[in-house]
Amino acid sequence: MFSLGSFNPAVRHSPFDHARSALGSGGGSTHAHHVYAADQGLGLSEETVEALHYDDTTQLLLAVKGGVVFAYDMGGDTGGSPDTLVWTYPLQEGPSVRAARVSPDRGLLAVQRGPRLLELVDLASGNCCVHASERGRHDILGFFFTEWPGAEVVVVTRGGLELCVFAPRRQGLRCREVLRVPVSWWAHSHDTRCCLVGAPHPGGPGVFLQGWQFVSGGMVTLPPFTIPHNPTAPLPSTP
Repeated sequence: MFSLGSFNPAVRHSPFDHARSALGSGGGSTHAHHVYAADQGLGLSEETVEALHYDDTTQLLLAVKGGVVFAYDMGGDTGGSPDTLVWTYPLQEGPSVRAARVSPDRGLLAVQRGPRLLELVDLASGNCCVHASERGRHDILGFFFTEWPGAEVVVVTRGGLELCVFAPRRQGLRCREVLRVPVSWWAHSHDTRCCLVGAPHPGGPGVFLQGWQFVSGGMVTLPPFTIPHNPTAPLPSTP
């Protein structure tokens, strides 16, 4: 069952119950019960929810159910209650959703439904465009939005990072530059604005790590480094 913001009644004894019981008043019960509504938050079950994605940039929880995306605002004190439903959007028929994100201004929904394609939807107009990885040569591992005009969307593939900018009126994406580096896994944090990628070191045993920070003023390339090989510590899984 897919329930949102369900409230379950519960019974709790008053803190004065024990005092009344100690005083006593003949044969009648002196216990007073108070009924209160306990907010149980979002109730989601695997049977009906097709995908669940949290977008740390906008603090939106994106739940896909029945081909429809439900966006819930998880920020603030009331995150997770039924009142935090921001919008819903029906997806066109197609493969299941692998990943979903929302632009920082909450105007665009981007979903990945195939190994090499992204769908971008203007939530105000409903206009949709499709973006493929560079020449369709590499599988897409993930993507994220930035606040830098030089790379409004970064697409992470096994061949590197594709820095993309919007076409006029956001009618599509154009790959402006590719940061070519082998990628086995990656991680992105909106708090630090950093993207970290890793792959086996090409020169021998060990793991090669490279990072970039995407801020509103531009891109900062972090110094690469290598983690010595440790066969008992495998690489973390891609988010």
